[in-house]
Amino acid sequence: MNWPQESQNKMLDRSPRRSVTKWKPCWRGLGQHGRYRTQVLMNTIRATLSRSRFALNEHLIIELDSMPLDTLIATQTGDDDFNGFVPSLLNWMESALECELTWDRIKPEIGETHNCPILICPDDLDFDCAVIVVSVSTDEKSVRWNRFGLDCSHKQTDVGTRVDWFPGLGPYVFAIEEYDTMLALFREHHEVR
Repeated sequence: MNWPQESQNKMLDRSPRRSVTKWKPCWRGLGQHGRYRTQVLMNTIRATLSRSRFALNEHLIIELDSMPLDTLIATQTGDDDFNGFVPSLLNWMESALECELTWDRIKPEIGETHNCPILICPDDLDFDCAVIVVSVSTDEKSVRWNRFGLDCSHKQTDVGTRVDWFPGLGPYVFAIEEYDTMLALFREHHEVR
């Protein structure tokens, strides 16, 4: 239908906005009055049974936000050699000292930070080969994995003292209850005291 130009203009003038150039968005409800609280977004962490790249059988792996930790690190660093690393929490290491060191550092006391070996090379299953370290801190409600890196120390007992940190990998924040559940599954499944 062909409307005369004058009629078209009158119809536009009846629009509640009048013109596009004069229309202003409404910003109400976006927190400018302090009614909305700031909420910390939590990541998810869990232990799941899976078969890693080089393992013959299923074993517990660590998943962050539904992604296996070894895959996440390999993807983020661009180094596929990390794909297939296994959690040091598995209690597969021959050295009792290395197992104990991992469990001592995985959940520090509130206000402390520890560099904990979290993934190890599946070939050697010890701290003499490649070890991925995570910087872990704890507060009353959460556990924070601040950053990840490749251990560069020379002795087993020095693991985590010299670390080549990966840029842009972390932090990850977990609810303390969920973190404790993940650790309990590793303890139960691998008979850790």
